[in-house]
Amino acid sequence: MGKPIQRHRKQAFLRQGGRCFYCGLPMWQSSPEELAAKTGLRPRALRCLQCTAEHLKARRDGGGNSSENIAAACMACNQRRHARLSPPDPDAYMRLVRSRMDRGRWHHAALHGAVRRSERRGRGVERNRADARASTTVVQ
Repeated sequence: MGKPIQRHRKQAFLRQGGRCFYCGLPMWQSSPEELAAKTGLRPRALRCLQCTAEHLKARRDGGGNSSENIAAACMACNQRRHARLSPPDPDAYMRLVRSRMDRGRWHHAALHGAVRRSERRGRGVERNRADARASTTVVQ
């Protein structure tokens, strides 16, 4: 990954309050240790929450590496979106992910539960998925 895209990923991570654009769970950038301390899970279990650069409009569809087209997404959400033959648009995918998150059927149950419990105890960052969504727009 080139330096401009790394910079845009970091900017998106900060803009989104360290939360995944799609699922809203906290992510980590350089080491899962801090998130592991908050959740009580092993760092290995948190690999799927590594921050990645998500192109809202795919490069193959004319989307570029601009800050307006890059969102921060956890590795699991990013990979699942692009594992499809035709990845859904970001808004449709976000609705799908949120629907499954609300039912506890997106990330592994232990991961989902541990992150939620740490947030209820006040050790995690408050959810701000709506704020993150408002600050990132899809490039058409």
